[in-house]
Amino acid sequence: MCTVPNTYRDEMDRQTSHPSCGFYAASYVLNCFNPDAAWTNMELFKLAVQYPLTNRAEGCLSEVGEVFHPHDFARFINKRAKGTCSAACQLFHEQTIWGTINQGGYALVPFQVINDKQNEKHGFPKTGVQWTDLPHAHWCVIAGYATTDNSKLLAKHWGENRLFDIDELGNSNQGCYPPQQTNNITPQRASKVHLLQSQIITILPAQASPSRQRGCAC
Repeated sequence: MCTVPNTYRDEMDRQTSHPSCGFYAASYVLNCFNPDAAWTNMELFKLAVQYPLTNRAEGCLSEVGEVFHPHDFARFINKRAKGTCSAACQLFHEQTIWGTINQGGYALVPFQVINDKQNEKHGFPKTGVQWTDLPHAHWCVIAGYATTDNSKLLAKHWGENRLFDIDELGNSNQGCYPPQQTNNITPQRASKVHLLQSQIITILPAQASPSRQRGCAC
């Protein structure tokens, strides 16, 4: 079982820091494929604030912890992986997620969460975001499926297991991310959130094959 300490939360000022769930998710998967790497979300964040976005005159992958550019995020993950795995940005499709799992891979999926009890009925967690109860983006790691009919996915959330309904996750992933979700950051930066819509990042082992599948976690 991979474990990743939340060093971003430990090192950053709680009043000025922002969600680092994308970097936590990436470090979890990178460490699963290469346990000797021992990545943390803070280490990835420090690299991301200097990592240039593709085809843009200015701007880097992250400014305050959030990560909104899935294509650049996949490129960033590949650079850290050093051949132990391969990341690609793709559209959300059930078959893509199942195929990734069946080859021993993981899927990083952005989706919308709301910090209320109603949100919990789909298995979605509260995120601990302090400044808003409005819908906001969150990255999860899909690590397997938990029912024989593939309707429930095993998700890793800050080191704990969650079961997500795949249809609800798809609906949430493909929804319209409101700009006010991003916790007092500037409107210019908040507008980038639409880039997450319908996107996922698949991460496969270097030698992906059906023989490496983890299969059903039930």
